[in-house]
Amino acid sequence: MVDRIYDLYNVLNDKNGTNNSSEALDAYKKLIEAIKQGPQEKKLALQFIGKFCKNFPAETTKTIEADFDLCEDEDITVEIKSNQNFSFN
Repeated sequence: MVDRIYDLYNVLNDKNGTNNSSEALDAYKKLIEAIKQGPQEKKLALQFIGKFCKNFPAETTKTIEADFDLCEDEDITVEIKSNQNFSFN
């Protein structure tokens, strides 16, 4: 699954992080789904979601809901990454 997350990142990065294509939107939605996987996948997906979330304002609710779920993750490193990724400092 980690390789798949990198593939999703590449799609988003190739599209310059914009939501101008259905392919980019689909890749972003799959990143959000990836946070339901294991700890490695969660951390990696969070990192990439943090980079591209501003380009998908229509997905803000899903992004925030996914982040809230991870704030209560059993793996403390996932919790910390989730809090860091979406801090508004």
